[in-house]
Amino acid sequence: MNARIIVLNYNGLDIMRECMPSVVLAAENARAQCKVSVIDNSSTDDSVKWIKVAFPSVEIFESKNRVLCSYNDFIKTLSEDIVILLNNDIKLDRGCIDPLVGVFENKPDAFFVASKVFDFPGRKCEGNLTRFFFRGGLFGSEAVSGGCSDKPGLSMQQGFGAFDRRKFMALGGYDDIYLPGRLEDADICFRAWKKGWKGYYEPSSIMYHKGGASFNRRFGASKSLMINFRNTYVFTVKNLELKYVFVSLALAVPRSLYFLCRLRPENLLGFIYFIPMMVGAFRKRKYRFKSRYKDRDLFNMIPCAG
Repeated sequence: MNARIIVLNYNGLDIMRECMPSVVLAAENARAQCKVSVIDNSSTDDSVKWIKVAFPSVEIFESKNRVLCSYNDFIKTLSEDIVILLNNDIKLDRGCIDPLVGVFENKPDAFFVASKVFDFPGRKCEGNLTRFFFRGGLFGSEAVSGGCSDKPGLSMQQGFGAFDRRKFMALGGYDDIYLPGRLEDADICFRAWKKGWKGYYEPSSIMYHKGGASFNRRFGASKSLMINFRNTYVFTVKNLELKYVFVSLALAVPRSLYFLCRLRPENLLGFIYFIPMMVGAFRKRKYRFKSRYKDRDLFNMIPCAG
């Protein structure tokens, strides 16, 4: 099997200077054939110019800024078996590629393979085994345990990591209904699981993630939280069985009022902005008729540790 690392970038010159050497080194160190590309989402800094000078072998694909959806059009042009999708703030251990490829070679039902992920100093766990849940009328995903597991196993969601390119395209890639972002990664992983494709966690593959401030910098913490609530309702209506949809919508108003009384209006605003999107989300439910698992099966498949 061969692979392609794809780094998504928007105005990330400083962080790419820190991260790209490790990405290129990991690709060169892999036994599997592995190329590196960068999708640039209309950066206004010197990111593209720097990449062309520092790493002339790296292919650059320039795109409108459609966040994770920018991967879709580029992946359509590729022929590799595996695509390894990265943010621009990720460093790779030099030996991280082959363990990912090995899972796909041994598990024909694999949709994604997730690495063990630490923060840059290597002290805090940033990526782990994950599970889906439905709690208090809201869908979500969470790490199975507080620390990074050293045991491989099934995992429900991965925001970045290795994906089977053909399965990714069969699902239509990331869904732009979630733009400007949040939950599109959970969405595609959930849809893959519903088809009977699986996610795996491979701790012998190690990455390092600077972590999660770019979205908040762009929109602010409050608006980011509002978008997250809006897209959680979109996800629920689009993907979950009707009993979960009814519970979520029935609790939306009392939940929103509760948080509003605590001077946190983001839930209410998210629900208000979701309302005009409801019909579009319902129209996307057609794939559910071919589901392999019930939602409850997925929520219970991976229990919390301890």
